[in-house]
Amino acid sequence: MSDWNRGYPTDAVYVDAIQPAISPWRWKQAVRFAGRDGPDPSAPFRFVDLGCGTATTMTALAAAYPWGQFDGYDFMPEPVHMANEIIAEAGLGNARVHEGSFGEMAATPPEVPYDYAAGHGVWSWVPEAVRAELQQVLAAWLAPGALLYLGYNTAAGWSASEPIRQIFRQTPPGPAHDRFGPARAAVTAWLERTGDRQPMVRNHWSTMKASSDGFIMHELGNPHGTGLWLEQVLAVLDGAKMGYAGPSVLAEHLDAPFLTEEDMELLRRAVAEGWGETARDLLHGRYFRKDLYHRGTPGLPGSGMVAAMRDLRVIPWDMEVRMGTHLGVYRRLRQPLPEDLAARVMGLASEGGTFGAVMDGLNMETLQAFQVTLMALVSGHLLDVRPEDQVAAAQDGCDRFNAVMLVRGRDSGHLPGLVSPVTGTCLQFPDEAHREALAGRGSAPELFERLARIGIAFA
Repeated sequence: MSDWNRGYPTDAVYVDAIQPAISPWRWKQAVRFAGRDGPDPSAPFRFVDLGCGTATTMTALAAAYPWGQFDGYDFMPEPVHMANEIIAEAGLGNARVHEGSFGEMAATPPEVPYDYAAGHGVWSWVPEAVRAELQQVLAAWLAPGALLYLGYNTAAGWSASEPIRQIFRQTPPGPAHDRFGPARAAVTAWLERTGDRQPMVRNHWSTMKASSDGFIMHELGNPHGTGLWLEQVLAVLDGAKMGYAGPSVLAEHLDAPFLTEEDMELLRRAVAEGWGETARDLLHGRYFRKDLYHRGTPGLPGSGMVAAMRDLRVIPWDMEVRMGTHLGVYRRLRQPLPEDLAARVMGLASEGGTFGAVMDGLNMETLQAFQVTLMALVSGHLLDVRPEDQVAAAQDGCDRFNAVMLVRGRDSGHLPGLVSPVTGTCLQFPDEAHREALAGRGSAPELFERLARIGIAFA
């Protein structure tokens, strides 16, 4: 029997999801804030999606960045076929998904290296030998100065739930229509028996137990699935001459708004002692990291970061209409902006202009004005938007992609998300009412008004 899958579950395609954290436009801001100057997302670039599955996110980005070249690779033929169908339907000539394993890719490097790479979920689901092959791909396929996005399960969040993985791995499967029924029942019975002795496991299972079998197969039934610490990832990436650049989501560069003062004191001590990222994972309760790694990306002084942020175009926004525009505000802010100050910031942004114009209009000391405006941006009172020429260049492609997604969503009942030409990012819709409205089965006028503001219009 062939072992081409190397233990990876291949009898079901993973959940077709769209990932807002994967965005060259947002990555530029994130790496600048971390003190680096990454590739320019407004210039022609090459982007490779590693283990892309149905490549919905990559295809959306190809629509939003028509000046980029996008290539996806997956070793399963079914999602490759599905991805190329969507690309053809959307009429995107700058994207293509290829069938190939990481070992095959490592043996055939491209003539022109890539500026960006993304691997969502892959790293924490494959055996060490496959990670070694992926390291070889990164070393041969990425240009000096390139950025890599990795989204992976964390040891901090998953270690306590390892017994759930073990039960799913060991429990014999049920009938085809209820493959994981026995494992679900076994986990429930165990947790009922332990009472309140497993609070973290109980909380995690409460978010997992209603998931589809396709999701469960990869997250819990995969024999190689595991949670990782940052240093474990870095130990492998070092062989590709890569280092940690910081979180891909700007909000996750900030700790104080999300932690208590006691937590912050521990974090400061951990940073001084050299275990800061481990402490962040533990204190934030992270189950998943969305990180950027660089391959020799040059440093950027603080003055350069501030100047770049000042030039950022912003519009007033809010989180009342729940859309996936501000990833990272994954829990209630402990130190939100006062309402009057938030309203003042939004009023300044409504006059049109930039992050810097808002800062200047606050009439505060420069550092304080920067901090207030930054908090407004990461917490959802402001939305960063691209220059008009980029929006215009992306509009047609985004319209075509979104039309394909809406038709497929209405036919299948599943809508992974849409893409905005204004922000250069993908959107998820966590509210059932919004998904129903997008499927034509409900009314949500505030949703459609908000979508129109970011370049997503409906006939």
